[in-house]
Amino acid sequence: MRQHALQRGSVSVTGGSIMNGRIATTALTKTGDGTLEIGAPVVLGPAAYPMPLTPGLWEGMIRQSWNTTSPNPRSGIQLTTRAAIGSQASNASYAGGIWAGDNHTWMYTGFIWNRAETNETWSFRARFDDNVSLVIDGARVITAGNSAAVVANVTLTPGPHAIEMRFGDGAGSVGPTGEPYGIAYDPLGRASSNSADYRQIIDPGDGSLLTIDIPDTRGLGLLESVVMQNWNTTEVGETVSRQLTTRAGNGAKAANGTYANGLWRGGNHTWVYTGILWNRSASDVTWTWRFTFDDNVRLMIDGAVVKDVTLGQGTVYQNHTLTPGPHTIEIRYGDGAGDVGPASGLGGLTYDPQGRGATDANDYILLQDPGDGSLLTTHADYVPEQMIERPVVHVAGGTVKLNTTPAPGLFEGRIADNAFDTVTANPATAVELTTTAANGFCSENGSINGKPWPNDSTYVYTGFIWNRSAGDVTWTFAENFDDSVQLVIDGVTVINGGGGWNVPTRGTITLAPGPHAFEVRFGQGGGGAAGNVADWWTNREMSFAVDWQGRDAGDLSFYEIPVDPGDGSLFTCTAIDPFVTEGVFAAAEVNLDAGTTLDLNGESCTVGLLTGSGTVSNGTLAAGTVLSPAGDEAIGTLALDSVTLSEGTTYRVTVSGTASDCLTATGTMDLSQVLIVPATDAELTVPTYVIAQSAGGFTGDKPALNGFPSKYKIIRTATEVRLTSQGGAVMMIK
Repeated sequence: MRQHALQRGSVSVTGGSIMNGRIATTALTKTGDGTLEIGAPVVLGPAAYPMPLTPGLWEGMIRQSWNTTSPNPRSGIQLTTRAAIGSQASNASYAGGIWAGDNHTWMYTGFIWNRAETNETWSFRARFDDNVSLVIDGARVITAGNSAAVVANVTLTPGPHAIEMRFGDGAGSVGPTGEPYGIAYDPLGRASSNSADYRQIIDPGDGSLLTIDIPDTRGLGLLESVVMQNWNTTEVGETVSRQLTTRAGNGAKAANGTYANGLWRGGNHTWVYTGILWNRSASDVTWTWRFTFDDNVRLMIDGAVVKDVTLGQGTVYQNHTLTPGPHTIEIRYGDGAGDVGPASGLGGLTYDPQGRGATDANDYILLQDPGDGSLLTTHADYVPEQMIERPVVHVAGGTVKLNTTPAPGLFEGRIADNAFDTVTANPATAVELTTTAANGFCSENGSINGKPWPNDSTYVYTGFIWNRSAGDVTWTFAENFDDSVQLVIDGVTVINGGGGWNVPTRGTITLAPGPHAFEVRFGQGGGGAAGNVADWWTNREMSFAVDWQGRDAGDLSFYEIPVDPGDGSLFTCTAIDPFVTEGVFAAAEVNLDAGTTLDLNGESCTVGLLTGSGTVSNGTLAAGTVLSPAGDEAIGTLALDSVTLSEGTTYRVTVSGTASDCLTATGTMDLSQVLIVPATDAELTVPTYVIAQSAGGFTGDKPALNGFPSKYKIIRTATEVRLTSQGGAVMMIK
């Protein structure tokens, strides 16, 4: 991976290398027996990144003359309502003949977008032989036949809105009489009777108007969907939105056209809310649930029905106990016609978190997440960002190997049997500090600086060129290479092939501070290769050069061969800056399963939090590293193999009863620069805990101690470091 930000809510890999850019994630998991090399910082990203949206609407068809209740069978995706485009015609020919054979209901579902930043009122116009319906956000806006056009205004808040359009016909002619579209819209909201004021509902192909999905179906709250039936207990229906509460069942009873801001308009709805209900405490809790709704309300938790209550049952109460952790939840509200809502109280389903079982409606509150995911989330593995302290690198198998050492210079490779290859990737068989093979001249099939130039060869140099100044720079590159040159920087072609084997060519580019992707190719067909004297180019010992002042002039005295001095100040093979390297794991937790390894590769590295029961090897844990074997809430053993612990390292020790965390080493261990602190406030119940063991013994002074009861101190034996309240001297007899 090159200079990019790898952004995912979570990443899973088995091996390979991530060497440039940044890894923005909440979790990176290494599986399998292989090795993953990491040279890019792991930083905290959002719990989930928006996924690309698919333009268009789901299209489906049911062989009935008119069906308003069955879910869309979703047989394909269309950018418009193709089954209802064009003026009325025979069903055998209308819309390309897709109505042939009588008795069809074509339907289109998905989301229509208000891309403005404010509420917008749009007018919709519908007319169709035989039937047409329009539903937006679950509200039935239009139901009509071909007798006359029907117009309705809808106010849309910014963002996506669930839309369903249905067109039905029995036999004979089909389509709108004298109009081009079965449903059309006017974004100016004029509610005009003139069909010319309305436009086709069609997405241009970029998802700006219509999509089959929405970006935020994973997160806080519950997923909201609707089935256009008065009561349905089996189907989830069409997704509408994600909500922090069950809004379709909240509020005092009212007519279906106005209840819950019109979500029940038109009658015959089942609103469904699904997701995860959390008990965030450490023990069981019992809540009392209150049910009352016209017509139906049902609650399921962990796949079991808690209560299914009809209007005739009145108000019903039910206790339910939740163990700590997540529980699947599904809530359904159903109504046919007329009034809708609860007989009393704040909503159709409310609860008492104190579990009092009382009949006083004032004891009950709406089921609503406060906006932090503490009560409701759409998925059990969704972790609210407020609860994520740092990204976690979980090593579940094999080895994660640190590799942040920058490589000065450019990758060099030669492509054979091609006089000028501008496509094949660099074979990268060597690293050079300059364009070595082009710095000089040779006769046919000769060599330059030890680099052979057989006929039909292309040398490629790739890597990064650095602008080390604080502002933009303008540089001019020039060549007089026999035969051809191509220079590309940041994807911009600066020199394209050259002007000929003996025609000097130059190109100028402005670069911002920092690294820039760099590729230069030199092609040789036959005869002599590289440098030659022509026009203003008076030195054949150079064939590719740069003017750092960007003067774009034909004066060779302005130019020099670009050479990195060996410190990566000009050229590097990767985008890792050799002068300022951000810690790869400084902001992360690294968790090592048993049998896995974090290989520091001889480097110094800060790890924000190092946990688990694997092995850390071969390097230095730098200041700011925190060690907590198995994590703060558990007991574990973490092995160190040829690891130096720097000043500023903290060892958080967890104790539980008679057991404690332990660091181990097969060689020697030096804890003299380490601060040891308690991981939790657990009581120390025994006089002595062994917190470190080293088969090769300990060097340096004893570690510092802070936060433990004053009677506890550190005592060191030949192979153990003990946290102990015992006094007196320790005698070692050999």
